[in-house]
Amino acid sequence: MAEGRRERMREKIRARGAQGLPPHEIIEFMLYPFIPRKDTSPLAKELLKEFKSLDGILEAKEDELLRVKGMPKMAAVTFPMYKELIKVAYEENVLKKEQKIANSKDAGNFCAKLLYYSSVEKVAVVYLNNLDKILGYDIISEGSTTETHFDAKKICKGAVFYQASGIIITHNHPSGNMMPSDEDVSCTQRIQKQLEPLGIKLMDHVIVSGDRYYSMRNNGDIK
Repeated sequence: MAEGRRERMREKIRARGAQGLPPHEIIEFMLYPFIPRKDTSPLAKELLKEFKSLDGILEAKEDELLRVKGMPKMAAVTFPMYKELIKVAYEENVLKKEQKIANSKDAGNFCAKLLYYSSVEKVAVVYLNNLDKILGYDIISEGSTTETHFDAKKICKGAVFYQASGIIITHNHPSGNMMPSDEDVSCTQRIQKQLEPLGIKLMDHVIVSGDRYYSMRNNGDIK
């Protein structure tokens, strides 16, 4: 009976993909390699009950997952890795699609996509050549859900390494408030001054939350 359901699930995903599947069926499918020949639907529902969403399950730590009765050890080890793999694939895809940043709208959209999956504050730098084409990007630092650190030395070093003509600094506010703090503004202005002798322009500092963004240049925080 369980094997028949598994085969029907596989056929459904082959035919239509995972788009439109309810979360409990996605989790049920993810558990197949770890629980052979048994119905994984009850455990999938228990995981959803405990962590509220598919994203909540993928964000959970190994020890938290193991508290759910019946959760296999290897599944608890592997599930947190999926989120990181998804992030890497997503970020790579963003970079391939967005080859040029011509204005603040392009910058905001790119930065929002780049940090969309992050549940903690991160600082990233996007490096551009003199034709505004993207040379690459680096995650400079990663903090908690409420704060992170701007490493001016690392930012300048990365810009020189990429031989960038300009850079865009971006960081996210998971709280949803996109307004820059006084420290955000003062750090940005300090980095801008350090870049000037290197002949590198600070194009913008973009604060993102979900798919929304705030441009420091458009709002006069940097000139």
